[in-house]
Amino acid sequence: MKRIAQLILLLCVAVACRKEKIVEVEKPVYITETHHWNPVSEFENYPSCKNVGNANYIGNGQIVFNCEGKYSIYDSTTNAYRFGTEVLSSEIQKTPLIQSKFFLSCSNYNSYIFIVPTKRLSNGWAAGSQFYFPMKTIDPTFINFNFYEINWWQHSEIISTTKNKILISYKDSLNRPSILLTQLIINDWSIYPGYDKVDSLYTKKISFPYPNYASGTRGVIGENLFFWMQLRGTYRINYNNDTIFLGNYNLIDLFETNGKFYSITDEAGIKLKESSDSGATWQDKVINLPSIFASLNYFNMDGRVFATYNSQIFEIVLGTANLTTKEINNDGLTGNVITSVNKCNNKIIVSTKSGVYYCNYSEFYQYK
Repeated sequence: MKRIAQLILLLCVAVACRKEKIVEVEKPVYITETHHWNPVSEFENYPSCKNVGNANYIGNGQIVFNCEGKYSIYDSTTNAYRFGTEVLSSEIQKTPLIQSKFFLSCSNYNSYIFIVPTKRLSNGWAAGSQFYFPMKTIDPTFINFNFYEINWWQHSEIISTTKNKILISYKDSLNRPSILLTQLIINDWSIYPGYDKVDSLYTKKISFPYPNYASGTRGVIGENLFFWMQLRGTYRINYNNDTIFLGNYNLIDLFETNGKFYSITDEAGIKLKESSDSGATWQDKVINLPSIFASLNYFNMDGRVFATYNSQIFEIVLGTANLTTKEINNDGLTGNVITSVNKCNNKIIVSTKSGVYYCNYSEFYQYK
């Protein structure tokens, strides 16, 4: 009997030891977000998409990103990617859109303009899912696309309008700056029911007899497209496709607020100009702005005007005779050069040259 009691005691001790081991097993450690801005983890898993040039929100929770000179579409709802193969002339070229249905890119490698559907096709990026416009066919004197560097994180871009017009800046065989205006027509695509097809309806070349000078497309207001020629001024193309000289100044950027349009210009100093007629005419609003205003990248969101500079985000406040700024909390973005800011569902998504970051929309309006 004594021996049986000893066995029972040993068994109890063994069970107790096993239970103690179970208690000592480590539990998972969950990392708490400690910054105002935090990395989008999906981009952390794709090193080739760390250097993101620019991005545009295209609806339905999707953003088109320019990843190191190639486009990708990120779906923030499903965290899914769709990668393109178009090699761009500049990794910091802006992403122009046509009615949010197509995005535009171009390549000096093969001298093509690409028009790519933003809507996911059942066969992904298979042949026939994008449209090509060979520049050498349109203009045999074409040499290369000309994306002039506005500042070290922003180049001039191809631009589109609600009327499906695009402007392309390039150099011809005599090294002269040229602008190509193209009117596109969008029809139903019989090969893929429910999708649209793009064709070129009209093209017009605008040439300048100034070899070795730069030119760049600089924005759109309604049916008015704007471009400038180095040392030769800023021009507007109206709804009739007429080219109109606006003045001997460099148009740096455009934005809208309170039903009026504004431009930052370099004209014997940095100025803010105002237009009440959709960009047809401009008047000086603020003169002698600090030079830093020429280095900001302006954008509209939530009916307000914002601008970025390096890793900083500012809300722009327009006074009667001045411009002031309020800096948004950028904790977590320090050291990352911002290339775009987009509102996407309930988040604000920021692309940078070293990754993609987000903050909750409800926390965005926190100022320093």
